[in-house]
Amino acid sequence: MPSKKSQVQTGGGQRTVSPTGTPVQSSDAVVSAVGVVERKVRNLEKRKLRLNNLKQELESGKELDKDQKDAISKLGEVIIQLDMAKDLHKQLTQLQTENQKSRRKQQRQEKVQQKEAEKDAERRVATYSIRVQTLLNSFDDSAKDSFRVGANSAVVLTEEELTLVDDLFETINPTRAGCENYSAVLDRATDHFLQLYDMSSKEVLGTTYKALHELLEKIDGCGYFDQAFPDEDEEEEE
Repeated sequence: MPSKKSQVQTGGGQRTVSPTGTPVQSSDAVVSAVGVVERKVRNLEKRKLRLNNLKQELESGKELDKDQKDAISKLGEVIIQLDMAKDLHKQLTQLQTENQKSRRKQQRQEKVQQKEAEKDAERRVATYSIRVQTLLNSFDDSAKDSFRVGANSAVVLTEEELTLVDDLFETINPTRAGCENYSAVLDRATDHFLQLYDMSSKEVLGTTYKALHELLEKIDGCGYFDQAFPDEDEEEEE
């Protein structure tokens, strides 16, 4: 699923664009800017307080020097700067809140996408497992005879390949009878199957999992098992 956000290249780097098309500044940059403006507001508040105190002293008749009087004359400018800094701080705080909401939304989307990807992967493994088990269960003596000579759309298999199919069936279909630790046997069979699914190059049964995977694909893809064969009961009735 494509992301609803995109990157816009600007002179100062990249900006994230929200789903509404509004540029959203980098979260780290916004957090840093908020901190800078907060310090600026505090400094201007302190300066404004000092100048107001000096103004009150002057109005009460206290004698002030020239520098103090010059400082008082800049009180209006300080108030304007303070108002501008507060307004900027408000905007940046709102932008920071929007970034946090956007980040949380993106994290939720990523979790959903991750879960969907995991489900898709599990589904592919399950589908392959069913295909392989169905194929191996259908590989009876009649099927083997067809694959020996290439009859009924079957590909021709050597005796070695036919034996590999039988050995693979036993490897990934362990029996419980006479087994002291069936769980451990199941774990080994599962590992064999996953290696088969992943087309591992590791050796097994005198060949590799990759070669066995390709052999099964060749058998499954030839079209032999896509045909409708009469049941043995139906043949006996005839």
